[in-house]
Amino acid sequence: MPGLESNNGWNEWSKYVLKELEKLGEICDSLADEINGLNLELTKISGIKHAINELKEWKTGVEETTNLNDLQSLKNFYINNKDIKDSIDSIKETLKKYEDQIEDYKRFKTKVYAIAGVLSFLLATGLTLMRIFY
Repeated sequence: MPGLESNNGWNEWSKYVLKELEKLGEICDSLADEINGLNLELTKISGIKHAINELKEWKTGVEETTNLNDLQSLKNFYINNKDIKDSIDSIKETLKKYEDQIEDYKRFKTKVYAIAGVLSFLLATGLTLMRIFY
């Protein structure tokens, strides 16, 4: 039998078939890797698609709540009232001055009450002493 195997080339043919099967296995492995990579990319694309849909929904909601006329009126209000910050700052400064004056008046009132109390005490004491000695 050994002579028949070498004559019909089965040994060489089986090696060739085995090599081809190994090549096909490698190709299948590389195709599986590529498919996994493509699935990963599809997952990323799906996530991006979901984010885009959310942005579209947000944009629709914004468009429903505001329109171009509203935005234009806000812009005009802002342009017309740019100097309002300066006005507010000047009002704050004026209020600060008045608050300082009020504090001064409170201190003055306290001094007046203290002096009036001392003078009343002295007057009462003076009158009492005058009654005792006169």
